[in-house]
Amino acid sequence: MSLSLIEAKLKVLEKDQFCKRLWNKDPSLWKSDPQQQKTISNRLGWLNAIDKMKSRITEVQDFTHSIIQQGFTDAVVLGMGGSSLCPDVFRKTFRSKDGFLKLHILDSTDPQMIRSLERDIDVSKTLFLVSSKSGTTVEVSSFFKYFYSIVKNGSQFVAITDPQSPLHKLAQENKFQKIFLNDPDVGGRYSALTYFGLVPGALMGIDILKLLERGEAFTQSCLPHVPIDKNPGMSLGVFLAEHALKGRDKLTLFFPKEFEPLGEWIEQLVAESTGKDKVGILPIVGEPLGPLDVYRKDRFFVQYKNNLGSGKDILIPGNEGFPQEFPLMSIEVNDFYDLGREFFRWEFATAVASALIGINPFDEPNVAESKRKTSELLDQFISKGQMSPNFDNENPREIASKIRKGCREGSFVALLAYLPHTKEIEVELSKLRLFLRDSLHVVTTLGFGPRYLHSTGQYHKGGPNGSFLLFTCEEDELNIPGERFGFTTLKQAQSLGDYITLKNQGKNVFPVFLKKDIVVSLKEFQKEFESSV
Repeated sequence: MSLSLIEAKLKVLEKDQFCKRLWNKDPSLWKSDPQQQKTISNRLGWLNAIDKMKSRITEVQDFTHSIIQQGFTDAVVLGMGGSSLCPDVFRKTFRSKDGFLKLHILDSTDPQMIRSLERDIDVSKTLFLVSSKSGTTVEVSSFFKYFYSIVKNGSQFVAITDPQSPLHKLAQENKFQKIFLNDPDVGGRYSALTYFGLVPGALMGIDILKLLERGEAFTQSCLPHVPIDKNPGMSLGVFLAEHALKGRDKLTLFFPKEFEPLGEWIEQLVAESTGKDKVGILPIVGEPLGPLDVYRKDRFFVQYKNNLGSGKDILIPGNEGFPQEFPLMSIEVNDFYDLGREFFRWEFATAVASALIGINPFDEPNVAESKRKTSELLDQFISKGQMSPNFDNENPREIASKIRKGCREGSFVALLAYLPHTKEIEVELSKLRLFLRDSLHVVTTLGFGPRYLHSTGQYHKGGPNGSFLLFTCEEDELNIPGERFGFTTLKQAQSLGDYITLKNQGKNVFPVFLKKDIVVSLKEFQKEFESSV
């Protein structure tokens, strides 16, 4: 698609006063149905979140100072999806400053990951941030039960949630040290520049005022009085939508090493917002650059270029023909505080793109379906001691044959790993991912469960068809205090619930059960799989 077509679309939107209507929070930009419009109207608070949070900076800074004075050394975010991904970006980019708390993220029900975190902290000097907008997220409530049974002291817990949520009430009953009540009109994946992101950031020593000021400066460039062709949020949104509508719906992102963590946050925002009604934009992150011939015509690209002095931008030295053959947008970043700008850029652009595609970006209908199935399976386990139906495992050769036949133009293969998220396991899965891309010229993604359920899970079920390799493994149990099931059972219910929901949506899902030595078992699977592709 030529640049002139993007410019032409921007002029049409300017004539229709699209940007003005967005800032006026007009829900008819997205949907005409009155019930959906009501839902959308209650999810547009992110547009003004920076202004509101600037007035709350002192509260967060005073809280941080108090926590340091009390002798806490570590902070653990107990959260999923929108409650954990922004803090994880901060943790991996800024690192913790001297004199502040070391930040950890727990967003996995895998027993090995929970035990590993427990070994890494001094529980007596750790502050636990229980973060959930709804206050009903099963993973978060299970994390709380586990660590509260060890600490038995509400003053080591902080709640970040919506007013009157079950978590709000739980925090009051257990005398949490602090309760941060977020504005309820901000959805989870749009909450980076609210308490959900800023409180963990402040605890690790980030200058959150500076972060907000970067975001605020960017919002000024997205206001209605700015000529639309000079509006970077509108430009990115149109770039996303127009290419997706023409069949280029696989958004491939490249980052300088320092900014790679931003990719997983963008992945959740774009996939969960747009992946509905059998359409959507699939972000591709964590994929190394390949030769041009592995990319089909369903791809388009955004590259980040860095001015941090390292000079190590990812994109395409030696592939001079690349920008002409594939649509490409470049974004420059100067330092880590530009994250404040980038969070708002992508929130704004995703809202714009969703409107142009005809999608409501503020709900996640298929995520709710998967959660219901998980709950049913847990009830079944409690009453009967087992869950059914079980996975219908196939051998690697049969799986390889079916995936090869299903790799048509526009399809993708997702590796869904209900496994411990260790470096060794990620390396092996990444090898399989690249083999699939390079041998079949198909788009591939990799996600660890149950984390991805709160990220790309909506796209998997509500978006276009793909093929899914779902990995599970043999594991020991870890009890959840007060529950009749443990973390391993919970993870099994989540993986099985995900499998059933995908199958009910007509998706091609191939379960792969691995033995206790996961890396060895993965290598064995990969060897047999690759020999059959």
